[in-house]
Amino acid sequence: MFQLIFKDLKVQKREKTIFIVLFLSLCIAGILPNNPGLASAQLLLGVYLMIVYANAFDYKYNAEIMINSLPLGRNQIVKAKYLSSLIFGLAMMAVALPISFLISYTGFPGTDGMNSTLAVRFVMISLFFISLYLSIFFPVYFKFGYLKSRWANVLSFLVIFGLVGFVGGQGEYIPQYGEMVTRESFRQQFLGILAGNESLTVYLTMLALGFLILYLSLRFSISIYKKKEF
Repeated sequence: MFQLIFKDLKVQKREKTIFIVLFLSLCIAGILPNNPGLASAQLLLGVYLMIVYANAFDYKYNAEIMINSLPLGRNQIVKAKYLSSLIFGLAMMAVALPISFLISYTGFPGTDGMNSTLAVRFVMISLFFISLYLSIFFPVYFKFGYLKSRWANVLSFLVIFGLVGFVGGQGEYIPQYGEMVTRESFRQQFLGILAGNESLTVYLTMLALGFLILYLSLRFSISIYKKKEF
């Protein structure tokens, strides 16, 4: 299983996706001190690109047929896809967070608000977004394969990424981290969550809910893939 995860990671270097992801990580580092939610949405874009290239590689070289000929259970193949996708996100966080702290310490205007509390909220929001995205996409991918599931990949990404853009694009001011906001509507509450201004309990609840949905999606994908014929 770990060899399959390593394969997906190695594909990113082969397809030069890693350079795009590094650029996105730098952008995330600059946005993060002001709004962890928007930074998380940008991180999701990087994860989306890496999954696209990993799955396209498998399809181009008929890797799925070869993988199923190995002495691996189909549940391990499914788990490897989920884990490698989570690692994509964690890798981007590992790049963005230290850079964001470094920029903050320089006192560069607009980036001096970085702290450990904000970093934790960023990680939680990011994992929540990634969990939702994977939970929507992978069951469709394992059911229909790469070609027929491309629409689901785009749709699941746009549902989450577009939600952030829609809320911010309704003429609503997007608050920054630590800024007091009113919570008279769902949109205002959502903006407060994106800004990292809600209580830790809110983010822990989001994270737990995201992981629960991800686990159910994983079990569903395993059930689908075990019945699939090649």
